[in-house]
Amino acid sequence: RQHDFDSAPKSYIPRHTWILLNKGPYEFDEETESWKALSTILDNGGINNDKPRTDLNIITWNVLFDLHKNPETNAFEVGDDGELDWNNANGKDQSTATQTRQLAIIDILRREHEANQIDVICLQEVTQRFVNLLQSQDWIRNDFCMSATEKSSCVDPYGNLTLWNRHTLRVSAAAAFLCQDVGRNRAVITCLQAKAAPRHVYNVANVHLPADKQDGANRDDARNRELQAVIGKLQL
Repeated sequence: RQHDFDSAPKSYIPRHTWILLNKGPYEFDEETESWKALSTILDNGGINNDKPRTDLNIITWNVLFDLHKNPETNAFEVGDDGELDWNNANGKDQSTATQTRQLAIIDILRREHEANQIDVICLQEVTQRFVNLLQSQDWIRNDFCMSATEKSSCVDPYGNLTLWNRHTLRVSAAAAFLCQDVGRNRAVITCLQAKAAPRHVYNVANVHLPADKQDGANRDDARNRELQAVIGKLQL
């Protein structure tokens, strides 16, 4: 489904495209020692507890990346207007600083999960390399499902990743949807059920708002149109 809105001039509003992620989500299969696609059949069985959960523990983190770093100066390319130069990407995400930061983020997530039993993890600006690091962690394999793997196009070259606790939540029939804006992976909406109350569905929107100007629009207009696209999808 595509959306455009009348809140700004048409030239400022590219069309948002929502894509059903029909090749996932994924959980780790101990028998094959690999991540496999989950069934997306709505489950109304289990414990028929009509009281929905109100205490979901959610953590979010913008991972960032160095795809746009200058390999000689190890600094992000910045244009004359002070914005990141998205057209000067070198296509690599291999710097020592990036790997150190990514491993540190994974360790923080692990410690938060051990202390608070996290239900949902929302990550933005993740690369395929980061997803590969994440899905190799034993605690992720044991406790979480993922909206994508390192081979998924929705994190190529980067995008948003949603994880949910496989012991407390399950994916519903609607599965997960990806929002693309001018070819960029912008938002993921995942429809989840509480295992203890499967009649209740939680729509989790993992959103990365634009940080730079797009197609002549200022940052506020770009963010506004994206929020409207996400809210419109949640209301369907």
